[in-house]
Amino acid sequence: MYIFLIGKNPFSHHPKSLILDINKVSILPSKCGEYENDRLTQGMTGIFEYPWMALVASSLEPNLEASFICAGSIIHEKYILTAAHCLKFANANAKVCVGEYNIKTDIDYEGLKYDLDCASPSQDIEVEETVIHPMFNKPERRQNDIALLKLKTPIDFTKNNAMAMCLPLSEKLRNLNVIGLDMIVAGWSRDNDKFTGEHIQSRIPVVDSSNCNRTGRTLSQNQFCAKDFCEIFSGGPVMRLSDVNHLALMVQYGIFGYGPSTCHDEIPAVYTNVAKYVDWILDRIKN
Repeated sequence: MYIFLIGKNPFSHHPKSLILDINKVSILPSKCGEYENDRLTQGMTGIFEYPWMALVASSLEPNLEASFICAGSIIHEKYILTAAHCLKFANANAKVCVGEYNIKTDIDYEGLKYDLDCASPSQDIEVEETVIHPMFNKPERRQNDIALLKLKTPIDFTKNNAMAMCLPLSEKLRNLNVIGLDMIVAGWSRDNDKFTGEHIQSRIPVVDSSNCNRTGRTLSQNQFCAKDFCEIFSGGPVMRLSDVNHLALMVQYGIFGYGPSTCHDEIPAVYTNVAKYVDWILDRIKN
């Protein structure tokens, strides 16, 4: 079991200074990335630990009914950030579920019998529009693997299990060299390509891109290479607790893209570098 201290988050509002374009950032939620835990442990997450996580329902083949096949992150009351490959065959049935913890239970709760802390009901929201990056799979396969889901109705942030994820908005965070840093990845566990219901997390170290290139995968400057966490589905956020205007907030630096066809500790996975797409994300939301 891995255990490392990450500090307690002083709750506050989304910082809107030290950014490159204040007009674009003004459209984002005023609160994001608040993190309560004093430390992270490998394995199961707490019910309220990652309230920005979203389940994404889409289709992997044309004309098939949508099912939960990927994860994503809340970045706005009407937008989910995910991987483009998750939406290749998105259809009219595409939807997201936010505020979910264990998909096999009707009510999520933690605590003792007479002191239960219950989560609000999850929110199932239909998708109004899928916005796939125009350069997805160009010039190489799986490059620019990033997309947005515009929701038909806004997420209710008054619920105790729904909050936006912070993006790397400042110049310092956008230019952060992530090689050698530990990131956090979380999502719903899977077994034979089906969700098992449990929400789990792991610490993944970011390694030099040469570790991925030598396995036959060519990384662009918009991707990074890190330990594979094959126990979960792709599309979810890769996060790190960061100093944002003197606040400790969870910031999304990556999107889980793809790894080896079978779980292998020695073969790393490829992740989309979110910092390289902040302008694209903000432009799509603003428009």
